[in-house]
Amino acid sequence: MAVGQLLDYAFAGRKELHKPNMAILLPKRPDETPLGWLKEIGVHLIWKEGRTFRDNCDGQFT
Repeated sequence: MAVGQLLDYAFAGRKELHKPNMAILLPKRPDETPLGWLKEIGVHLIWKEGRTFRDNCDGQFT
């Protein structure tokens, strides 16, 4: 559902935002193997790790 929302928002705001940075916030690090397709469509992941946050795009969101 989160992917659908992000794509919908990106489409609706495409004139103002052009190509937005998109990410989904998760409570813990996911197994990225089944989620690898998200990166291909420009959707990244952010998760909490201890007292900080990490992401799967080299710290773009953290």
